[in-house]
Amino acid sequence: MRYDPFTSYAFFLVVAAKRVRERLHQKFLQAGFDISPEKYGMLILLHRQDGISQQNIADKFEISKVAAFKLISSLEKRGFVSRKPDHKDGRSKLVYLTEKGKSIYEKLVVLGQDNLNVCGEGIDPGDLETLKTILRKIIVNSQK
Repeated sequence: MRYDPFTSYAFFLVVAAKRVRERLHQKFLQAGFDISPEKYGMLILLHRQDGISQQNIADKFEISKVAAFKLISSLEKRGFVSRKPDHKDGRSKLVYLTEKGKSIYEKLVVLGQDNLNVCGEGIDPGDLETLKTILRKIIVNSQK
């Protein structure tokens, strides 16, 4: 059988991720929140692990330190996060959610969960768990 990139699992992963992301962004805009899925991801991370370094953020999202800096700066300008010096390492700054950031997170997470529910409609919860297991294996394998 001849390889067809348009029928590979990688193609379907890319298209599915793009569609879920775009749908989420539209859902945010319709609800009056002009925030990208990437910035939402940053709010989720800080909600779970507040007070982490820009480098750790870059590592978690597998983006450059410059890209992380730009995302953080954008959120900081909107009052959603703040940067404070790391008392253990004076060269580093830690990023924290502000009260405003916590408040918008609470609103966005409801929309995010609804987005996943709609995108997963008609799919058995066990199949979604299997999908997550498979995706984790693909992520590990891609790092070999």
